[in-house]
Amino acid sequence: MLTKFRKRVAGVVQAMAYPFIRLGVSPNAITVCAFVLSVVAAALIVEGRYLWAFVPFALGSFLDGLDGSVARALGRATQFGSFLDSSLDRYSDGVVIGGFLMAFSTLPARAVTLAALLGSFLVSYSRAKGESLGLKMEGVGIGERAERLILVAIALLFSSASLVIMAILAIVSNFTYLQRLWEIRKGTQGKRSP
Repeated sequence: MLTKFRKRVAGVVQAMAYPFIRLGVSPNAITVCAFVLSVVAAALIVEGRYLWAFVPFALGSFLDGLDGSVARALGRATQFGSFLDSSLDRYSDGVVIGGFLMAFSTLPARAVTLAALLGSFLVSYSRAKGESLGLKMEGVGIGERAERLILVAIALLFSSASLVIMAILAIVSNFTYLQRLWEIRKGTQGKRSP
């Protein structure tokens, strides 16, 4: 849903990326730093320090939003950089939501969080697979990555509601997967697999 606003905020993102562009910082280095910050956030989540975890999580999410702009501005946008960014985004999602999974002590809470984790992975996978089949998947569904990051941020800021937020994340991400599954079904109707 928030993907629709990407073009509207492109100027703001470009302005925030300017210091990195000016310094010639490697876009891949920004991507890796964003991932490392997610790992730090996950470690703090496991220890139950949700509010502290918000800081590296927010900074990592901020950096993750800049790497593409920096790459394009420096003329260093590459297929490898795009792949690295997507791959480390999945790792980041996994370690952060996995942090909640490890922090929760009851089986029902862990099951809900596992559903959120699997749903998040399926949202990303369904987009990649749909696009490999020649379908436009960006903007399909209510829970793309930006929405999921916002939900995780809320869970960190309001730790007493973190399980409820994980339940919402599980519903939103799995529903988004079903929306994409439906779009892929419609887009591939009658087409044979090679």
